Order: sequence, then C-alpha cells, then structure tokens
Amino acid sequence: MRLLARREYSAAELRAKLAGRGCGQEAAEAALEALRRDGWQSDSRYAESMTRGRALRGYGPLSVRQRLRQAGIDDAAALTEADIDWRAALAAAYKKKYGDTTPDSREEYARRGRFLQGRGFAVEQIRDFLDRLKKHKNEG
Repeated sequence: MRLLARREYSAAELRAKLAGRGCGQEAAEAALEALRRDGWQSDSRYAESMTRGRALRGYGPLSVRQRLRQAGIDDAAALTEADIDWRAALAAAYKKKYGDTTPDSREEYARRGRFLQGRGFAVEQIRDFLDRLKKHKNEG
C-alpha cells in the first residue's frame, strides 16, 4: 500500500517488487487481486498516467509504447484512451530544444530529425513537422 501511495504501478511491476521482497507467487497474486478489487491498483489508470506524463515531458508515442510494454501493459489500448495530440507534443519537444529556429542545412535537418526520433516520434510525423516548419520559414 505504501508503494501505491506514491505513484501508480502496473500489476507486473508490483508482482516483481513483491517477489523481490520474498513474497511467494500465490500470495503476490492474492495481494494484487485484493488491490485491484479495492481500487488501489489499475493497469488502465497506470497506463493513462504513464502516457500523459511521458507526453508532457516531450516523448512520443513510440517511446511511450515501449515503456508500457516494459511495464507489462497492452500499449495499443492505452495510447488510444489517453487522447493526446501527438503533433502538439512533437512541436513542444522541438520548441523546448530548438526554440523557434529552423534547420538551415541538410545536416541540421537530419540532426533535429534524429533527436525527435530518439524521443519516440514516428519518422512520418517528424518529416511532416520539419517540412511544415521549413515551408513556414520560406513563406515568412
């Protein structure tokens, strides 16, 4: 209970923590079932919290999906339930790192694309965003 008072945990994470503290598998499953029944543990609540938190910190859907898989969560359902504007999240991550500047060379364009890709955004999203940024610069 103390663990869940600080932050959400997935069932798989709690199972691993209980096993690490010497709790048997049957006892751990019984404890997890009781926590779920009483509303203390919910994988969907954990997934939504994780998705929102990662998106607000500038991470994309691919990064979030990987984190959810590591936590033993069905990532597809979590990403659709969270209702996050990934284009806005990509723009915010870009702006935080680079401000309002646009890439002035192919190398810089590629460097910025790799940064965003490393943050978990899809190549198509990145290309679309950088092309719109470049087009906006040329118009203005």
